[in-house]
Amino acid sequence: MEIKTLRLPESLRKELGKPKGIIFEGTAEENAPKVKKFIQENGIKFVIAVGDVVGKALHDAKIFPNVIVTDGQTKRKILETQLAFEGYKTIHARSPAAVISKEAWQKIREICTGLNEQSRIHMIIEGEEDLLALPFIVELPENSIVVYGQPNVGAVVIPVTQSKKFLIENLMKKMES
Repeated sequence: MEIKTLRLPESLRKELGKPKGIIFEGTAEENAPKVKKFIQENGIKFVIAVGDVVGKALHDAKIFPNVIVTDGQTKRKILETQLAFEGYKTIHARSPAAVISKEAWQKIREICTGLNEQSRIHMIIEGEEDLLALPFIVELPENSIVVYGQPNVGAVVIPVTQSKKFLIENLMKKMES
């Protein structure tokens, strides 16, 4: 798929608000062991955490995602302290709310191309990271998962498969460029 800036049209908001993977209900801390069990049972090679709360919860539970994507906010409120993850390389990108910026997507492609089991990358987004799960799903190899928080519900785990890539690419094609 060609890398370009995509904007979320109002007509797709409801569709993209629906979880596209497996829902684990509960707090981030309650869900971390469930995610760990899923990783172990399914032989997952790469784990991407999108969101400050889910990224911190997994890291605190000694589950070290290959990539943690944060924007310093949760539920549109700025966090008191910026998260830092020891041993993680920091990459910055800009991506406004309701947008997948070309800059962020390009960095995601570069990350996914160079990903290995020792990769530890903290991608800090100036703007909003919510939609960045989509290009990760498109760019990651199979045998990977993307985990993100679903506000007031729990965590969503999306196993990357060819059919999931196809579904997400089709949704992204409906976004405004």
